[in-house]
Amino acid sequence: MDSMDPGGDRRVKFPGGKPSSQEEPAVEVVHSKQKADIILDDIHSDISNAPRLLKATTEVCHVKKEESYGSDIYNAQDYIKQRTQENQEFESNALSAVESLAPFKNEITSLAMDTEKRFFASADSGYKSLIIIWDILTGKALKFFPDPHDGKGCTTVTFTGVDYILASIGAEETGKQTVCLWDFDPNNQKKLPIVKGVFPQNVDLLRELTFDKNRPEFFAATGDKAVVFCTWLRSSDENSTDHTGDSIFCYKPKRRKNFMAKYKKFCHSLWMKEGKWLATSTMTGYICVWTPPMVLALEDPPDPKKNIRELARYFKLSEDGLTFFTIHKE
Repeated sequence: MDSMDPGGDRRVKFPGGKPSSQEEPAVEVVHSKQKADIILDDIHSDISNAPRLLKATTEVCHVKKEESYGSDIYNAQDYIKQRTQENQEFESNALSAVESLAPFKNEITSLAMDTEKRFFASADSGYKSLIIIWDILTGKALKFFPDPHDGKGCTTVTFTGVDYILASIGAEETGKQTVCLWDFDPNNQKKLPIVKGVFPQNVDLLRELTFDKNRPEFFAATGDKAVVFCTWLRSSDENSTDHTGDSIFCYKPKRRKNFMAKYKKFCHSLWMKEGKWLATSTMTGYICVWTPPMVLALEDPPDPKKNIRELARYFKLSEDGLTFFTIHKE
């Protein structure tokens, strides 16, 4: 057979084929390029699978320099190594992020986001519980509060509307639940609550906090069988960061006997009318409206600095339970 042009087609015979009177057909085109071009094409086609093929590709790159476009091949090898290193670093960072949440193994009981959508908070309950403050833009944890509520964890967390102040209800047993306020300013390394209050002992478990936007020192805690009104009493100016003498006052409205027979279960509470009313929905389709008590009807007028409310009226809106409702801004 005549010698073939180095740049032309190189053919192989079918192995084990029978001889024929005609010229044996070429059944496979091996390549029509020079060896160096084939190596480069193979390397570039495998870049997307660099981590898996790095070892094999490295061996291919160890050809003699005079048989190839050496610089191009070695540049491809460096590129593969760089991409592989970047993949490994990404996986390592992702693993570190997951491992940083290793203590957060309990059931997450509450999530909350501040009104400006800059932060959100997560909380759990149980052994080694945590409250974590997150930066929404970066996804980074800004601050941790370990073992809140004496290690019992939280049933709920919510932002108060006051700069860098978060509120939580503890997951303690009935009659021992507490409410805490936390300073989550990243520049403040304090991990203890700035103030702590205790709910009345004759109250069933509470699970929701609602703050008055106009007077954030006034808030309400709602549970299946009770609504408790609370006041954050500050010992200094409201703009002060010193909370040494602060306290929380909690008040449970007086109720007639068999009060819950009509309402069965409280679901959700919202402040209305610039904080003058609190509305609470029930599982029997009622909306209960709580207002400050009439001073003339009381022997001891309530302290205007304290959030004292009584059931003023109720409305039947549905035959079904009102698990959630909202209020039009206007």
